[in-house]
Amino acid sequence: LTLESIPAAGATVTLRLTSNLSTGGDAEIVDHLVHPDNRHMAELIARATGLDVVGIDLLTPDISRPFHAVRCAVTEINTQPGLGPFTMPGRENAAVVGAMVDLLFPGGDPGTMPCVLLLGGDRAEATARALHDDLREAGRQPARAGRSGLAVGDIPSSGPPLTGGRDGAEALLCHPRADTGILAITPDAWRDRGTGLETWRVLVLRDGKLPGCRRAAAALAAIHPCPVIAEAAFAHVLDELRADRVILIDDGGPAIARHRARGGHTVAEREVAGRIAELLAP
Repeated sequence: LTLESIPAAGATVTLRLTSNLSTGGDAEIVDHLVHPDNRHMAELIARATGLDVVGIDLLTPDISRPFHAVRCAVTEINTQPGLGPFTMPGRENAAVVGAMVDLLFPGGDPGTMPCVLLLGGDRAEATARALHDDLREAGRQPARAGRSGLAVGDIPSSGPPLTGGRDGAEALLCHPRADTGILAITPDAWRDRGTGLETWRVLVLRDGKLPGCRRAAAALAAIHPCPVIAEAAFAHVLDELRADRVILIDDGGPAIARHRARGGHTVAEREVAGRIAELLAP
């Protein structure tokens, strides 16, 4: 056919070989037509994947007939099924969307996970490890990302470095066992890739002599309005913050006395991990 063709009355003209929503197809909700065997088969596949939410693409000439009685096939298993058909005006299906929300966020679940960002070098990594151990001993399941990769609960660090950016943040948030996130990044990693998250429960500043660390610390403290635990070397770059928002690690120097005079709090080095854990409490 050409643009000048005139199809005969009743003729079917194929415009596309696909009927996806993205190519102009229409979605029809046919829950009431699905044969019980087809539903059971889809549920078995979903359970086998271990995923919380999964979409099963079944191509069949008749969804009301069992899969074993017609020529059909499961062509795809979607880890992120689209919800468009259930939210279209006039076709809303609150039961489907509501069931997913109830499954993912049961009663009492806040729907969020507290995360701490540690900026620095070797000291930041050491503090992250100490915090990880403290949380684990308290019965939590922390996920920690840094130069040595990812560690979750009792599982030791492994994999490529995760020092900032989307990869590090997703590694913390996507692990099914984790209930607390710990990310240690360097100033260079922050400059090149960012932190990967818009919100952090606690910001910890270590290694004040590391090149670029103080400038990065000042920027992060301004961006994220959360409690800050910092070495005394960062005191001057944090002067614009409310004193009660900053906890300085006590080194006995003049910056500590000045901070206390402003009404700020301090913490001993050996108690840093414990104080962070307190701030991360649900």
